[in-house]
Amino acid sequence: MMQALSFDELKNMQKICKQCDECGESLVRIKMLDIEPFCQSCQKKKVEEQIMKRVKAAEGYEQRQKTYNWLRKRSIIMDKQLLDASFNTFHTETDKEALLKQQARIFAQEYVEGRTYNTILTGTPGAGKSHLAMAMLKEVNESSQVGHRCLYIAVQEMMRRIYNSFNNPTETFTEQYAVDMCREADVLVLDDLGAETGAITTRSQATDYTTKTLHGIMDGRQDKTTIITTNLNSDQLKKLYDDKLRSRFYKGMKARGSVLKFNDVKDKRVDLEF
Repeated sequence: MMQALSFDELKNMQKICKQCDECGESLVRIKMLDIEPFCQSCQKKKVEEQIMKRVKAAEGYEQRQKTYNWLRKRSIIMDKQLLDASFNTFHTETDKEALLKQQARIFAQEYVEGRTYNTILTGTPGAGKSHLAMAMLKEVNESSQVGHRCLYIAVQEMMRRIYNSFNNPTETFTEQYAVDMCREADVLVLDDLGAETGAITTRSQATDYTTKTLHGIMDGRQDKTTIITTNLNSDQLKKLYDDKLRSRFYKGMKARGSVLKFNDVKDKRVDLEF
């Protein structure tokens, strides 16, 4: 693209008897410069287009920075090693693990493209469900051109923080804060669903309160994507949560087949002999 012209160069500009092939206006040349004649109108248009591209790129970068930081700054992650989890670091030893990784990658790409349905990763503890869930979230976070807000929430820890706010009036992490944050996320991971029901107290009231909180989250996510990890199967989840809540959890799963079962995958954390 031509550089901006100086005042002296502009004074030495003159029209020539030749028209622009694109717009039909007369071309100009600058006597003191050894350059080809050019069209002022077309050149101005090109400059304006370049400026607009730079403005949009800057706006896009700013937007991506805002949304990209959601994952690291707002997530509740108990195992900090998950921050380094990705598809590349999910090492497969069996055909079953390779298939699970491939399916998770396909679902993640569809989320990048804007499709909305939920995915559940269920089965053996320590088999890599949380790792793959984070890998899916990172794929969306890093590949989305529109800046998806991605959030990873360990459900048990979220409920613990909410309970702590009951006796601490200065605590900002309240039920409303948690619900609003989870609702805002474009793609949300709810990690280890079900563990929270007996983690804080065995009283039925606590379970009712947990269910109420999850209702608040999922009711506001009907047009968004939620990825769930759990050690429980459908029968066990049925005993914990009502039909309406489970319906929210399972949105789009049957049609898309987005249930990843880790039942035949070994626990990678306990393959130690002593």
